[in-house]
Amino acid sequence: MLAGKRETLLPASVAVAIIASGCSASASISLGSSELSASKMAALVTKVTKRQGLAAQHVACPSGIGFEKGRLSYCTAHYASGESSRFVVRQTNGSGNVDVHPAEMTAPAIENEIRVALRRRGIAASARCPANVAIVVGTVFNCTVSDARQTGTLPVKITDPSGGYLLGTITVKG
Repeated sequence: MLAGKRETLLPASVAVAIIASGCSASASISLGSSELSASKMAALVTKVTKRQGLAAQHVACPSGIGFEKGRLSYCTAHYASGESSRFVVRQTNGSGNVDVHPAEMTAPAIENEIRVALRRRGIAASARCPANVAIVVGTVFNCTVSDARQTGTLPVKITDPSGGYLLGTITVKG
């Protein structure tokens, strides 16, 4: 373990902030009926998770949702890690056109981004972020980052309403 209470895992010149944008998808999913298709909503959520670098094992969406502009529906993506995250499906008109966005910060995607960013710097580390963090611009939450010798805290700041975020500098717990 490094000496001191607030040292960085990375040299300050390398601990560059990383900005990640939120992911979304839009489509028409009426299939000629008067209800949204649960399977098409799930396919859109799967598309968004793939853009985040994830593979959802299963996506659960409600069925029997009638058309109504502005109506919100929620789907849940489940990952191999046992984690899950919610997505909001917002109807943009009364004919089956929708936008899909994360309803909360997608912890597995952030964890993956942290691992990739550290790997680019030659550091093999794991990351664990809290689940179910609401997307509120300006909110800061902490992820735990660990390598073979030390554990640190990495602040994550939500920067836009679609779940974009900025990673701060890792501080080692001492």
